[in-house]
Amino acid sequence: MFQIRSKSIYGLAKNFLALVENNNNNLNNLTNCSKFLILINHRKFHNDSSGSFRSIDTPKQFHNSSNNSEGSLVMPVGMQEIVIGSATEKKSSPKLPKNIIFTPNPNYDDCDEPQHNGTSKRPLILLFGWMLSKEKHLNVYRKFWFERGWDVLSCRTLPMHLLLPSRGGRRNAEKMFEFLVSRASMYDEILVHAFSVGGYQLGEFVCLLDERKSFDPKAKKMLDSFKAILIDSCVFAFDAPVGLSKAITNHRIVQPLLEKTFSTFLNVTSPFTLKRYVRVSDYLFKNEINIPGLVLFSKNDPVSSIPLNMKLHDGWKSNNPLTEYKCWDDSPHVLHYKNHQEEYTKVVDDFVANLNITKARRPN
Repeated sequence: MFQIRSKSIYGLAKNFLALVENNNNNLNNLTNCSKFLILINHRKFHNDSSGSFRSIDTPKQFHNSSNNSEGSLVMPVGMQEIVIGSATEKKSSPKLPKNIIFTPNPNYDDCDEPQHNGTSKRPLILLFGWMLSKEKHLNVYRKFWFERGWDVLSCRTLPMHLLLPSRGGRRNAEKMFEFLVSRASMYDEILVHAFSVGGYQLGEFVCLLDERKSFDPKAKKMLDSFKAILIDSCVFAFDAPVGLSKAITNHRIVQPLLEKTFSTFLNVTSPFTLKRYVRVSDYLFKNEINIPGLVLFSKNDPVSSIPLNMKLHDGWKSNNPLTEYKCWDDSPHVLHYKNHQEEYTKVVDDFVANLNITKARRPN
């Protein structure tokens, strides 16, 4: 046992994150989850004068005031602090955190050389990975798009980015925007390829551009450069507890308990988490920029809702008739390309071929 100060929602989220990351498939997680559920079920939050939310009414059995006059929370071993990669970066720097990687197409040697009008010679893929995706997984999709003439800017969504949207998902969006506008050449043809909870990160990025477009010409130009959205195995706002827990473990006992823990966490922290997810999700469903989309999902994916995928498709289709969908009968979450590579490739290539994109190419 050791102490973690958790008097704020930030500390509470770090405790939960450490729990799910450090006790994967471990039955000791049952005890940790149970204690955490008791803890957050007894916590209340109020909005202080600074505008930030603080917790009050924490059970005394979770405090140890001997070493801390404020009363640190005593949490189980393994609930250690997790630091977001971008936390120490200067706000003015366009340098990217470790979870965001720009990869110019290796088939060209003029990655930042602009055309005469100042735009990039190639189009850009915004690749939003699924929860806990690894670079070796995303490399499969980088190669896919390199073969078609695209540069790639990828973003891996980490648990903390989902648990603390303002410090995670929102910050990722800001970092991506800062990087793109710092380049010598601006991309004027942008395509999105998002997976699972990467749909949330996509929503954060588009929301950021939409909020800035009225006073920042670069944000408006970037938003106008979006040509289409491909979304694979999307996890929607109210399915987040299921999605996150199953991304972490499939253990028949631990997974349902993690799901319950995360669901309770979202209820307690709703002003900062669930309400933000819903806002981002609503923006994604509305698709106010009226670009076409390709919605990819399957009938046996317990994480990505069929009715919500169809609702997303139907809404986008009403705005843009080029919108399409593909639903496989049997295909696991975010593994549609792996299991149906030939069909997946054809569906994507046919969809992109109908878009007004001049700088990409279709492989022979």
